[in-house]
Amino acid sequence: LEHERITRELETARYRALQAQINPHFLFNALNVTSHTALFERAGQTVKLINSLASLFRYSLEFKNETSIFDELSFVTRYLEIQKARFGQRLSYSVDCPKNLEKIKIPPFTIEPLVENAVIHGIEPKENGGAVRITVKQSYEHKIQIEIQDDGCGISEDFMVYNIQKPENSDKKKHIGISNVIKRIKMFYKDAQISFRRISEDGGTLISIEFEPYSDSDAIENRMEEKDEHDNFNC
Repeated sequence: LEHERITRELETARYRALQAQINPHFLFNALNVTSHTALFERAGQTVKLINSLASLFRYSLEFKNETSIFDELSFVTRYLEIQKARFGQRLSYSVDCPKNLEKIKIPPFTIEPLVENAVIHGIEPKENGGAVRITVKQSYEHKIQIEIQDDGCGISEDFMVYNIQKPENSDKKKHIGISNVIKRIKMFYKDAQISFRRISEDGGTLISIEFEPYSDSDAIENRMEEKDEHDNFNC
């Protein structure tokens, strides 16, 4: 009986694994058909949105410990394109990263959740909307600096307390993955620093991530594998 139970569980696991492969495949096929239909109907903006959505799904479904700043920013740009279609003139954005920094490695979903929070909690509540600016640069000490700035409502003191000082009490539904981002970037780069600052009394938020990049990508993978054995964080 025990052998039969184990056999059934293995068959169920195999079935679910195959099903997990089919679902994304079906989704991308459906998006591809929809995109071609929109193209045939000369709906150029719709084609662009569908392609952006497909890129978002593809990036989200890839399981990897690290990505390049270039790939992360490409993902962020696709997200902002979709939000731009939703908000229209109420949202503007810019993404600036020098070519020589594009290959720097970071954990996937390091920048996107911060941008998403800026749009949802900073820009959306404002009647006239606002702007989001993502900038990557290198300091004189050769540290990488990633800044996400918006001119939205501005972060509150409660946000600082529950997401930075006491992340275990953070509202994960309200502020998407903030504590997760902090934990993962600090696992990836032990010297990483992340700060949140309200720009003025009128609002606006500046988020800054700073770290010294590793020169050996293999060292990063080893660090993440070691951490994966002990830690498991979910968005």
